[in-house]
Amino acid sequence: MILIQLLFGWPAIILFMALATLGAFKSDKKLMVVALIWSLPNTYFISGYNGWIQFAVLYLPISFGVSVYLVKPKWNIVPKLLLIPAYAFYAALGLAVVNQ
Repeated sequence: MILIQLLFGWPAIILFMALATLGAFKSDKKLMVVALIWSLPNTYFISGYNGWIQFAVLYLPISFGVSVYLVKPKWNIVPKLLLIPAYAFYAALGLAVVNQ
């Protein structure tokens, strides 16, 4: 049960968003790659829902992949900007879960 929570639950979301944030602010490709890999099971699980969530979830691994490519000293603002929609999506998802 703990493994399922670590792969698909809120601990996984918090972990890969924290890793992506640290990777974006420290310009560390390794952290961004770990965040990308850690986000794949969660985004695959969430992509089974209907409506706009399917399309919003496709953005997450793509944005992490682009961030891995663009984490360089002269492009360091782009990965930070790509995290904003991810935070907005998970904030909306969290509000939907809390308000059930």
